[in-house]
Order: sequence, then C-alpha cells, then structure tokens
Amino acid sequence: GSLIAMPLVGWLVDKIGSRRVVIVAGILYPCVLPFIGLANSFWALAAVLVMYGMCGNLLNISMNTQALGLQ
Repeated sequence: GSLIAMPLVGWLVDKIGSRRVVIVAGILYPCVLPFIGLANSFWALAAVLVMYGMCGNLLNISMNTQALGLQ
C-alpha cells in the first residue's frame, strides 16, 4: 500500500497542498483501523491492510512536506 500511494501522494500534495492532504489523511488513517479487526477473509484483510498502508504513507509524506514548508 505504501508503494502504491507514493506517486499519488506527490500528485495530491502538488495539486491541493500538503495542509489539506494532512487533514484528510489524519482523519482516514485511524478510521481504517477498525476494519482490520472486522475483516472476515484473507482477501478482505489484504485489502484493508493495503488501504492502511496507503493512508499511513499519505499522512507521512504530506506531514513531512508540510514540515519542510514550515522550516
């Protein structure tokens, strides 16, 4: 999920700004967590873990970009 999100995050930060991406990712990241426990099959768990990795990378890259802009 992290590798899939890398090009997407760069494009999103460039288009809408890192502040907005941080806000959205900060909301999405913890919202995905309960679905890990609710997954009832291997494929559902794999899909949720990919989404969790994507959200984590989305938050990490956008947060670092925001910090770099502040620095």
